Amino acid sequence: MSDRMINRILIIEDDKEHQAVIERLVAKMGYHTELASDYEEAKNILEHQLVDLVISDINLGGDKDGLDLMEKVKQGTGQPDFIIMTGVTGNYSYADIVSAGAADFIPKTI
Repeated sequence: MSDRMINRILIIEDDKEHQAVIERLVAKMGYHTELASDYEEAKNILEHQLVDLVISDINLGGDKDGLDLMEKVKQGTGQPDFIIMTGVTGNYSYADIVSAGAADFIPKTI
């Protein structure tokens, strides 16, 4: 992850319970949060608002996922950093996620 100051974090999670838990944790740490539930909503936020970090589930419903979104953003400005989460850890390794451009990878417990 870069050394720049992180103030605003976009949380992309389709499961509302997981999203609420992550938001509470991040807010408790003093960060401002933006929330999105799917690819299109997240893409819209990233096009219109400045965020310093994205915490995204891989599974965003539909045919686009968190890795697709990260790739699209990284091709543009290269910012912000991404932390990718998934509950389907058997399909992805830490090395796969980081080599795709993520700053980190968090396996979710289901």
